Amino acid sequence: MTEATERQLVRLFQDILYTLPPNCASLRIKEAPKDKGIHDLAIVPANTRSAEFGVILMSGELYAAFFGPETLSTTYECPWEIGLSKRDGLAEHLAVIEKMCLAVVAGRCEHRYRGWGIEGVIHVSEEKIYRVTDVGLLRFFFPRRDPKIIQYAPYYPGAEKHSRSFPKLSL
Repeated sequence: MTEATERQLVRLFQDILYTLPPNCASLRIKEAPKDKGIHDLAIVPANTRSAEFGVILMSGELYAAFFGPETLSTTYECPWEIGLSKRDGLAEHLAVIEKMCLAVVAGRCEHRYRGWGIEGVIHVSEEKIYRVTDVGLLRFFFPRRDPKIIQYAPYYPGAEKHSRSFPKLSL
């Protein structure tokens, strides 16, 4: 099942890239070191004001989803932080990952800096919002003068109207 999971995730990301305009994003696959079973794949936007979206695989199984710049991102551990249970199958996981990815492509995501960490927010629809807080030493890296909320840009103009997307929200 591990190779099947990897293949299906790569296929999902390739399908999403296929629907985007040429050169607005690319697929990055980081292979695992030989002694580790962890690697990731991500859709990386050409627009530097946009957030990348990706997944982390551990020993070939879906471990987490993440978004944000490569140097600082928030991570949603699967299945619980994406609203699923262990009983849910790969199809359900892929459906949630696709919705989250399309929301990030449309620029419907943000990071909110708190004193205790960073909160990642992905607005999939008016009813469905994914939130996760990664705690750490962020107060040392983000002094008070830095913005408290970073709203990421869509991958391309009109991305919020993407054919597989959802209605416009007022954030």
